[in-house]
Amino acid sequence: GVFGVMAALEYRMKLDVGDWQAEQNRKMQIILDGLVGIDGIGLRVDDDPNGNPFSRAHVDVDERVVGLSAEVIASVVADDDPAIHLRDQHVDEGFFTVDAMELSDDEIVLVCTRLRDVLTASEAEKANMMDTYGVGDVPRDVRLHWLR
Repeated sequence: GVFGVMAALEYRMKLDVGDWQAEQNRKMQIILDGLVGIDGIGLRVDDDPNGNPFSRAHVDVDERVVGLSAEVIASVVADDDPAIHLRDQHVDEGFFTVDAMELSDDEIVLVCTRLRDVLTASEAEKANMMDTYGVGDVPRDVRLHWLR
């Protein structure tokens, strides 16, 4: 009857959500593996604050160790080609998150490679990034960094 069909649909939806969530967790692990072992970087998984069945890679940045602020890192990769947009609402607190939900495995590897390149750049390159994407009263929108 109708209740049997509804129960079957509900069961199938749970399976689909479970499969989807497992896929998101697999992608999250690629990010964590891709960024592990960088001095001054802390990694963990943040659950979605709204209770959705996915999580994000949380990247803590110790600016004194890394030589770059979380804000500058987010700005550098956003200004790259292709642009990489991190969830940067909390860069002033020293962290950003990486959301892999809509990324392919190749795109995730690209994001990790680019972040690793920025995070492990030479001191001179990092000083240049800090000068370019700056500190203090510099506009946050990287498209406006030429105004300085």
